[in-house]
Amino acid sequence: MSSSTVLTTRPTAKLAQLRIVLDTLLRLLPGLPSLGLVGKVLKYAALLLLALNARSFPGMWHVRLWAHVWYWQAKRRLFRNDKRYMELMSPIGQSPFSALHIMRGLATLDDCDMFGHLSNSSYAKTLDIARFQTLMKYTVCFYAEKGVTALGGSDYAFFREIPIMSPYEMRTTIGGWDHKWIYLITYFITYPKKGTKEYKALKSSTPQIPPAPLPRDLLPSNALLNCVAVSRYCFKNRRLTVPPTIVLSLNGYGATSEIGWTRWHRKEQLRKEGKLKKVLAGAWNEEMERSSEEGGYGLPEFEEDRKKGMEICGKLWQGLDGLRAVAVQ
Repeated sequence: MSSSTVLTTRPTAKLAQLRIVLDTLLRLLPGLPSLGLVGKVLKYAALLLLALNARSFPGMWHVRLWAHVWYWQAKRRLFRNDKRYMELMSPIGQSPFSALHIMRGLATLDDCDMFGHLSNSSYAKTLDIARFQTLMKYTVCFYAEKGVTALGGSDYAFFREIPIMSPYEMRTTIGGWDHKWIYLITYFITYPKKGTKEYKALKSSTPQIPPAPLPRDLLPSNALLNCVAVSRYCFKNRRLTVPPTIVLSLNGYGATSEIGWTRWHRKEQLRKEGKLKKVLAGAWNEEMERSSEEGGYGLPEFEEDRKKGMEICGKLWQGLDGLRAVAVQ
């Protein structure tokens, strides 16, 4: 699975299709063909307008969201060896805090506001796709067991505008988790062009690194940070919330390759014995109490980093939760 997905359209094919549709519509409008040059100008102006807004056509957001799943499933079928494919696609023996998914975007006309910058709503629209890809990539085994994820909220901090037609990146990682929520951190970044004021200022400034336990390459040294987004997700098996430690363990995370593979083989053993569904249905205490060397699902080796991440993510959630309306006594 590639670590990045480029959000671009294929203008040649799309323009050809749009031109056919537009020509058909224009023939139905009485009097317009007689306008001659004016009619042609209007026709191609309308065609250009449609092309510039193609990504906002009805259904396009859903296509962009599900394209990653369709591609993943197609590769899975072509691979034929399903067990080996899942092993290759899973982060076995990795740290959750080394996860980094990169998705590239472009601030097109339809995503920008009246001031020529990426609109606030477009951050959320595109982030939906980026974080879904991240969860598919780093918790894929939970989806394979027919689990689903539910978004609990998103919070944004905006630092710099992203100008119209500027390329940008969304770099997403895991910031931490508690008994219910897993937190995804997304950096929206841009790369200033050489010779610009931003480029010179960046070169002369002190390099900045993300706070621990976030990966250092979450913010490249030659990039500007435009926005930080924090998303909360919970994992659901029907109506039951599955703790993130269980979900991460299913995917083979571990401080070493040996621990990761032990957890992976433990999951396969549970499936073979017909116990995996029971574990995901709430009978996970025994697996949580096992040691890491025995394939236990407690993830104690990541506890220190988890606490560091939750010092920030937890405060954010507590602050927002404190703003809920309360009943009058």
